[in-house]
Amino acid sequence: MNLKIQLILVMFLAGVISGICIQDCQAAQNTISGGFGQITVACPIAAPPYSYQDEDGQVKGSFIELWRLCSEKTGIKINFMPAQMKNGIDSVCAGKADAFAIHIPVENETSCLADITPLGHEHGYVFWHKNISGIKTVQDLKGFKIGVVRGTTHEAYIRKNFPNAVLEVFSGSQAMIEAARKKEIPVFLGYLHNTLSSLKKYQLETEFQFDPQNPLYTITGYAAVKKGNNALAKAVKNGMSLITADERAAIERKWLGMSSFKTEDTLIISAPIRFMPFIYLNAEGNPAGMFADIWRLWEQKTGRNIEFLHADTWKTGIENIRNGKADIHVGLIYAPEDYEGICFSQHFYEVGVSIFFPLKYGKVSKIAELSGF
Repeated sequence: MNLKIQLILVMFLAGVISGICIQDCQAAQNTISGGFGQITVACPIAAPPYSYQDEDGQVKGSFIELWRLCSEKTGIKINFMPAQMKNGIDSVCAGKADAFAIHIPVENETSCLADITPLGHEHGYVFWHKNISGIKTVQDLKGFKIGVVRGTTHEAYIRKNFPNAVLEVFSGSQAMIEAARKKEIPVFLGYLHNTLSSLKKYQLETEFQFDPQNPLYTITGYAAVKKGNNALAKAVKNGMSLITADERAAIERKWLGMSSFKTEDTLIISAPIRFMPFIYLNAEGNPAGMFADIWRLWEQKTGRNIEFLHADTWKTGIENIRNGKADIHVGLIYAPEDYEGICFSQHFYEVGVSIFFPLKYGKVSKIAELSGF
């Protein structure tokens, strides 16, 4: 066989192999994308820092970036349709959009949407004007006009837990914040990061306060499609599952200043938020207190990155260690017998424990003397 024929055969075989590879790649891409070339995703225009429209008309936010990453992973082109929350959901129900960027299920809600995969979690709080004091529970809101957004978890929660509340119901969060700015409502319910972002935008962050230690509830935001659209649901779920922990962590740190996703370069510190003055959330929703400062100093001294993972209860703080969501507890009282499976380092802080009792009981020097009380 002469050289010319050999070259022809090599080129022919290379072309065949290349064609097979291209077909295999295309088949794999079609499997991931479900055959969808492009879709329209309706997205809220006033839910910062998750999904919002800026002054230039651009759609931005942490959940929007997740959808864009999903687009890259699947090859499905996404056209974003900015809309008010309710209008966006209605557009999916009517077939004008294929998916909704962030759906927050409401108790007893009848919706056309099917939740696909969780995008993130958020806490709901009561926010009140700085001139008001003594707000500890929802029942303390008696006599105040309370702002809520129609059809949200906030409205459902307050109607269920405080049925006699005087509500001012708004079509969207922007309208509610505007009413707060005009002092038309002294109290309203909102999600932590969303509300803090909106208050900062309108320079109201010093006008309203909340109790960081007492969230009313925790919600989960989902990517969603219309019920019955199983093919698209599968494609979106596949795409979101391909987003790595490092990619998610980078997005959350960019928009929220922290992340619940573990990465090799960062140690996650489980931090119960109701252990003042050692660890708690400040008015900006960030960990504060003696233990928070100690760990930040440790970060500076060692050069290791740390991140706090909020825990609503002490029990949750322990579970974060046991289930691997966190690497270290911010400061655990030494009691190995109570914390099976958890190892203790050397102690870094000591505190005394005292007995407190009414003066009418006289002098008490030991616990045994309190027998019968």
